[in-house]
Amino acid sequence: MVAAASPAIQKATARVMQLSDDERARLLHEYEVKAWRDEQAKLDYGIEQGMKQGIKQGMKQGIKQGMKQGIKQGRTEGRTEGLIEVARNLLKMELPLTKISDATGLSLDEIKKLAD
Repeated sequence: MVAAASPAIQKATARVMQLSDDERARLLHEYEVKAWRDEQAKLDYGIEQGMKQGIKQGMKQGIKQGMKQGIKQGRTEGRTEGLIEVARNLLKMELPLTKISDATGLSLDEIKKLAD
């Protein structure tokens, strides 16, 4: 017999027999189980709401940080494009490459590529 082999099953079987014999004990047990399930539902709801709030806040922070990085990157790229444009104009004026490098901060290699 399986019940004889397992103390947990023996204990559960004894509890079922006790509850089936005593209406008051069975009702009390059902109330305890319901209370436990209600508490679990509250905890699950709280966890779910916390996760939703965390995701919302994380997205908001991510967007803000992304915008900052995008603006910074855009400014950097804009400066670089501006320096390249100045270098092209100075090349048209036939200034020496070293002078153009000094004026723009671009490397001689970068200026040579623009000249080609």
